[in-house]
Amino acid sequence: GIVRVPYYVETDHGIVAVANSVTNTPGTVVVDLNTDSRKYYIHWINVVSTEERACFDAITKGFERYAKRAFG
Repeated sequence: GIVRVPYYVETDHGIVAVANSVTNTPGTVVVDLNTDSRKYYIHWINVVSTEERACFDAITKGFERYAKRAFG
């Protein structure tokens, strides 16, 4: 299914780095993003929740930590 996942990285490089990391993870693909609402739309094969915070924690939280360190 498609889930909506918020992002908190601030730079374009960080946004792309997280999106690429998600897409390179088996079972997930970023299919769109909305820069106004700061959300990724991710196709997730093993959907365990549709709640945004739970999706963030399960999919992108770790990638964001590294992206923030690398790109601010």
